[in-house]
Amino acid sequence: MKKRIRAILIVTAAFVLGVAVGQFVARRNVVTYAVPVPNGEIRNAVHMDWPTYGLPMAEYRMFLMGLDHGDTNRLRQRIDTCLDMALFDASFRRPALPDRERAEVDKAIAAVAKYRIDHPRSNTMPTREEVGERWWRDDHPYWCNQYNTVDALLEEVGTGDEITTGASKK
Repeated sequence: MKKRIRAILIVTAAFVLGVAVGQFVARRNVVTYAVPVPNGEIRNAVHMDWPTYGLPMAEYRMFLMGLDHGDTNRLRQRIDTCLDMALFDASFRRPALPDRERAEVDKAIAAVAKYRIDHPRSNTMPTREEVGERWWRDDHPYWCNQYNTVDALLEEVGTGDEITTGASKK
């Protein structure tokens, strides 16, 4: 009987230690912080691999510079690219969210889908001659996948009643 209790205690202790070590390892590259808002605060997490992720300061600066120089065509292409990047990210965040939160994301995606009907993506995939062999070989497949993923997301979420009701297509 004592051996059985001892074995159960050892297994339980090993399990608890394993969970604790797993939590430590999983969180060591993630920092969390709180941002104050009028009705409390929003908790946020950032992975140390890309500390500026979700802080589009450089992009906003680029937009302002485009406005300052009056280069609206190039500015539109850059904003379209940033929108596609946000939609690409949303395509991965969306499945991880509970239904209520996913409906909020779907509502925003549906608004973009509706906008894109009358205002299609202004930038197209560059040709091999425009970007060179290295980009074509290394980066072209990624961007093709990103465009395809974004287009599929916009198609999946759609533009119908989601915008007014907050419901999402399943």
